[in-house]
Amino acid sequence: DESFPTSLSTYSLILFSAACGFMWWNWHPAKIRLGEVGTVPIGFLVGYLLWMAVQAGYAHVAVILPAYYFSDPTITFLYRISKGKRAWARHSDYYYRKAVSKGRKHDTVSRYVFGVNLLLMLLATFSVINEDLALLYTGLAYMAVFMILGFFAYAPHNPTDEPF
Repeated sequence: DESFPTSLSTYSLILFSAACGFMWWNWHPAKIRLGEVGTVPIGFLVGYLLWMAVQAGYAHVAVILPAYYFSDPTITFLYRISKGKRAWARHSDYYYRKAVSKGRKHDTVSRYVFGVNLLLMLLATFSVINEDLALLYTGLAYMAVFMILGFFAYAPHNPTDEPF
C-alpha cells in the first residue's frame, strides 16, 4: 500500500482542525491563551503523530513538518551556549522575537511563520507522492526555514513591505 496511513491522517486532521478553531480566538489581539498548560499536551500529541509517521515509514515527513519549530529553538539554544549564556534563563533570543524587536508586528511575523509552515506541508506531501525525491524536499524545507530565520534576524524593517 503506497498511501499514507489512514489513522495517522485522521488524527492529524483532528488536531489541525482543533488548532484552526483555536487560532480564531488566539489571533492578534488574542482573546484567550493556551499557555504551557495547553501547548505542552499539543506538543506531545504532535510528537506522537510524528513518531507514528516514522513508524509507518515516513521519516522524511516527520523531519520536514516540524522544521521551523525544531530549527528556531535549536539554533537559539546553540547560540546561547556558544556565548556562555545560561540556556535555561529567560530570554528573547528566538528569531521570532528578533523580528518583533526590529519593529515587525506579531501578526505579520506569525503570517510569515504560517506561510513557511504551508510550504513545509506542501513539501512533506510531495515527499510522500515521490519518495525518490524525499531528500531533495527535505533540503528545500530546511533551506526555506533557514532563509526565514535569517530574514527575521537580519532584514531591516520597512513598514511598506508587510506581506499581508
